[in-house]
Amino acid sequence: MRVVFAGMVLGMALAGNAGAAAFDSYRAACLDTGGDLGKVRAAATAKGWGALSDADREVLAPGNERAVEGWAISDGGARYLVSVKVSSAGAGAGDMSGAGVTTCTLSAPKGDDAAAIKAYGDYLKRRPAGDENTEGFRTATWQVADGSTLVMHYYFGGTAATASVFSSSVVKK
Repeated sequence: MRVVFAGMVLGMALAGNAGAAAFDSYRAACLDTGGDLGKVRAAATAKGWGALSDADREVLAPGNERAVEGWAISDGGARYLVSVKVSSAGAGAGDMSGAGVTTCTLSAPKGDDAAAIKAYGDYLKRRPAGDENTEGFRTATWQVADGSTLVMHYYFGGTAATASVFSSSVVKK
């Protein structure tokens, strides 16, 4: 009984660590750089992140793989895909219509949702504004406004998801 219980505790600890490790890679790629494409490129060069394969690009942007700029991070036996997309906010964005939008996303192997959301919340120093778990899909969201900048933060995972996805969109007027 002790061996089984000890194995279960170790397994839960490793799953929690996997969620935290994925968040650490996301933080380095997207949050510490503010999602700025030039800064992400510089971090990728400095940290030796690899180029995305065509298959990686297809995962990140099915049918539009050439539109994706990104990198592959190998860390502790896990592989994470980072992508950055730059666009403009559409007419439906109200006061932010026409603002620049930079979205930085990290896709990780499926991990511990609770650990990932806790790590994200600890980083932002707030609990998610939304945290839904519907039909095996888990989504947590945060919004941080600072003057003319709005940053929307997302976590997507869950038992039905094939990956854990961290994403932030920086909207600047």
